[in-house]
Amino acid sequence: VDAALSSAGITDVTVTVGDLTKTDATKEAEGSISGSISIECGNETDSVTIGKTIEKLPASEAGTVDKDVQTDGKAPVTQISTSANELAEMLLTDAEKQQVANGTDIKIVLEVKDAADSVGSDDKALVETAKNGYETGQYLDISLFKIIGENRNAISKTNGKITVTITIPDALKNTENNTTRTFAVIRVHDKKAELLEDLDESADTITIATDRFSTYAIIYKDTANDGSGDNNGDNGNNGGEDNNGGNDSN
Repeated sequence: VDAALSSAGITDVTVTVGDLTKTDATKEAEGSISGSISIECGNETDSVTIGKTIEKLPASEAGTVDKDVQTDGKAPVTQISTSANELAEMLLTDAEKQQVANGTDIKIVLEVKDAADSVGSDDKALVETAKNGYETGQYLDISLFKIIGENRNAISKTNGKITVTITIPDALKNTENNTTRTFAVIRVHDKKAELLEDLDESADTITIATDRFSTYAIIYKDTANDGSGDNNGDNGNNGGEDNNGGNDSN
């Protein structure tokens, strides 16, 4: 305004902007701009009041909660069987749920790594104590993360149990026909080892329900199969047609 007046050769004018305020619009409410402008030129004064409404911001689509599993290439293929909606209810705070409603995407990531070279001696000792006749197959480091924007937060314990399905590595599968191999998992968390039974009936996977994330060990046990049919053997000596003496065993 001052520059325009100066260009017009009017130099004895004073322009004052007073009480200019702004309220930002949101998706729920309109905003506003208010204030006043006064102009003084010699003995003449005038003023104008500003009052403008800012429309509500357009409503954006709600964000999503996705789940993912990341492995290091050495760990077995793993899946989170629990649905994304169940994970959201279990893991998100009320504020984070509101963020999703406002358009923020959140990802729940299960990270599975081979821990053969990183598991500590204390954890190994706890596993050995809890094996209960099983053999150790593979150590794993299983961690859970919540990713919101650039923030990646580790979750060591959840309010409910998450169902995780681990594909049995080929190196641990049974190749003997006369035995049956069963699998389980030992979880070590806060210096406590707990044996987690396999919840599925598949020979190719192990399914567990867990609410703590740290050191895990895949364990297995072989059981001899029961024999079927008769195994007949003649351990006697037949001296001739009339000699039926011998030691027949069934």
